[in-house]
Amino acid sequence: NLNRWRGQIGLAPLTEAQLPAESATLESGELKFTVVDLLGQQQGAPTRVLGAILYRGDEAWFFKLSGPDAVVAAEKTAFLDFLRTVRPVAP
Repeated sequence: NLNRWRGQIGLAPLTEAQLPAESATLESGELKFTVVDLLGQQQGAPTRVLGAILYRGDEAWFFKLSGPDAVVAAEKTAFLDFLRTVRPVAP
């Protein structure tokens, strides 16, 4: 999904070896998110994607905020704060 998000804003795909340098980890309780902040272009305009992936067993949860660079950049703190509120429900 990270490479799909990159492609949506005109960025080249990453290899698995490149991922650690292009992502960050956000820990919230027992949860660990892989977070990316991508800046590219869409229809000639600067576009940003904030994305996060949470792996839990065989499941992967995806979170994404995308839009005009300035708008998304202004909401980055709120996006990260939202991730910290995620609490999976036990089966």
